[in-house]
Amino acid sequence: MLRYASVGERSYGEKPWHPHTRYSWEFQAVLEGECALWLPARKERRSRTLWLAAPECVHGWAAEAGTTCRVCVFHFPDVPDLLRVLVGERGHAEVALDEAAGDRLEVLAQRAVALLPSDPLSGIRSDAILAELSLLVAERLPVEQVRRFTAPSDPARLVADAMAWYAGNLAARPGVAEMAQAMRVSTAHLRRLFVSVRGAPPLAAMGEIRLRRAEDLMRDRTLTLDEVARRSGYADASSLSHAYHAARGVPPGRVAGRRRG
Repeated sequence: MLRYASVGERSYGEKPWHPHTRYSWEFQAVLEGECALWLPARKERRSRTLWLAAPECVHGWAAEAGTTCRVCVFHFPDVPDLLRVLVGERGHAEVALDEAAGDRLEVLAQRAVALLPSDPLSGIRSDAILAELSLLVAERLPVEQVRRFTAPSDPARLVADAMAWYAGNLAARPGVAEMAQAMRVSTAHLRRLFVSVRGAPPLAAMGEIRLRRAEDLMRDRTLTLDEVARRSGYADASSLSHAYHAARGVPPGRVAGRRRG
């Protein structure tokens, strides 16, 4: 659902938007004049450019003093997986716009600004705007890049890869979002894949992986329960004991006698 939209003139030279973290995916295009995506380490002015910035990307907007520019802005809670992969670890991406694309964006912005919460079709209209924005970006990517990102994948293979990645990173205690990022898919898509392939969400598989790792480690009598807990993805021995008893019906200490702490 569209969270915010605007279109109009900005005076980023006199009133810059200093870099900060946002809570939405931001599309911003400069339609006339110039402005710059202001990152903590750099800012480069562009004309006729569409930027996409992830929520965790610390950024702002700036321009040359005494100038104005016409921009359109859209904020969404999420974007298609293709755009997530495009942004990647950099946290942002940009594509150049021709005149026709600029005109398309102007129309999209006007439609977005006119959306009314009371409209029963506002959700569908919002999704349509996001789809068109995503196409504007995707159409300007190299064909081979798009094919690589959109090639069909085996859901069972991806789920297996996700579980293997999680098992290899237990000590860091990653969550579902980090697993999805490692697999280059959205969190929602990864949840759907797990339910489709395994009949349960990722958290169920993650919990079982932690328990099995703990059982393997408990065979080493030299390890304390706290050490087992940390290596198997738990915060401490108490967390491991609670999870193990809930899943197996017995405390972990009964499985392998050892000193605590």
